[in-house]
Amino acid sequence: MLEKPESEKLEGLGSVRSSRVKRLARSRQGVFNPSAGKPVSVRGFEWESLILVGRDGIPQVAAMEWWGRVKGVSGQQRQRQHALLRQVSAHWGRQVRQVFDRGYNGGRWLWDLDFYGARFVMRWKKGNKLIDEQGQERKAWEIARGKRSWKDTKLLWDTHTRVHRSTRVLAITVRHRQYRGPLWLVVVRQGKGREPWYLLTNEPVETQEQAWDIMFSYVRRWKIEECFRFQKTELLMESLRVRDWEPRRKLLLLVTLAYGFLLWILRPSLILERSRLLVRWQQRADWRQWQAKLSLYRLRWALSQLWGRYPPSFAAFQPYRAHHHITWHPCTMRWWMTLWHRLGYPF
Repeated sequence: MLEKPESEKLEGLGSVRSSRVKRLARSRQGVFNPSAGKPVSVRGFEWESLILVGRDGIPQVAAMEWWGRVKGVSGQQRQRQHALLRQVSAHWGRQVRQVFDRGYNGGRWLWDLDFYGARFVMRWKKGNKLIDEQGQERKAWEIARGKRSWKDTKLLWDTHTRVHRSTRVLAITVRHRQYRGPLWLVVVRQGKGREPWYLLTNEPVETQEQAWDIMFSYVRRWKIEECFRFQKTELLMESLRVRDWEPRRKLLLLVTLAYGFLLWILRPSLILERSRLLVRWQQRADWRQWQAKLSLYRLRWALSQLWGRYPPSFAAFQPYRAHHHITWHPCTMRWWMTLWHRLGYPF
């Protein structure tokens, strides 16, 4: 979501739940806040995004959409999400594994995934109920309670606390009333003091390798959060100074194209050109900057300084002309192409 808490006159503003207030209200060392009550709503826009992330490599933007809630109309966000799910199922089908966070929990979303036959991994809330192997409906943490993890232990690096954690996994066969097929609940235990992850999937998990594969697929979801952070901080999507909705939507689309261009430059085939650009326009003495796999922040700064010193020329580009206006010189190539578009592609 894009929060605009101080704005009132912007066109298309709606009510969104503030994630910033929830994050700042947490108790930290030296700061105590009482337990959070009801969620805080502010003015802003909803932001739906679809990011294509592989096991390795660079994430790619597949779809982005911004919209404002209409007061008194229920189910608006679910309709947008259902439209994206329908597009993914039509283009890729079961070629991709769809990863969802805890906000997508519920029987309705499981029914939609079953209807489209999608492969998925979903972070399940520990208090939500599933049907265990004995046919009893219990909470996820109650189903996993008392069951020993599999013997294979891996020492994984926690990027948030910057420590290694001894991690084990366990897979349990479960079912849900809104899903016709079998489901598997993969429990990821990261040691004492850490809350386990409960990952629900419709892919068979019979071995430890399959369980680790599901776990690492969910870990890759963090790339999506990094995409949101980069666009909000570096590309300043929350700081747009445009009043009307249509110009703001076009500007957001241009920012998305710029982000896609930065991701395109990170291709392995452009490593030599990228290294020259960073050495010339964004030098860093810190060794950690050179070991970064995706130097997206430095790349954005380097391009900004390069084009600030030598502005690119767009004189060769022609302005956009709508298809229903034939304004080119008669009998030119652009004139014939515009006429062809206007007539509805007759051949």
